[in-house]
Amino acid sequence: MFLNITYNPYAPQRPGYPGLFYRTHATELPKIHRVFIRVKDRVWLYIGQYELVRSEPLTVQEWAVTSEQTKKKWASQISKQLWGQEVRTRIALRRSLRREPTAPELARAMGENIEDDEDVSGDSDKDSNGFVSGEQDIGSEITAEDVRHAFDKGDEVSRLSRPNQTVLDGTLKN
Repeated sequence: MFLNITYNPYAPQRPGYPGLFYRTHATELPKIHRVFIRVKDRVWLYIGQYELVRSEPLTVQEWAVTSEQTKKKWASQISKQLWGQEVRTRIALRRSLRREPTAPELARAMGENIEDDEDVSGDSDKDSNGFVSGEQDIGSEITAEDVRHAFDKGDEVSRLSRPNQTVLDGTLKN
């Protein structure tokens, strides 16, 4: 796992140090990671093996006191990176549906092929917005400003994992 402190200002800075890891997805990550932190462009420091423990998401107040640089970086990258697609899709669905999307609506909008008992139209190839599954990225029009606004309001949250060091060593081993 490669942590850039611009994205993760509370990442462990040295071997054995505690920290926090910001994430956009609620899905579980593998438990043990070899963790590197970015020292500068193309220079990474190995700080050991860490077990990730899920923590509570940032509150609106905690997000508000996060540095402006970190908030801008997250909003910018979520608006254009593949790993930000789920957040962009939720924002777009919230805007079009005027409510929080259901898990099946989100999955369908993300192009996942799911069985959904809620579909009463008989047209299971289309989502609630009329898009054929996987036909287009409905979040493609979401901007960094839209992402930032969703986090500022608390519609989106930054999920946290707390890395606990499990092995303190200075070498990589297979």
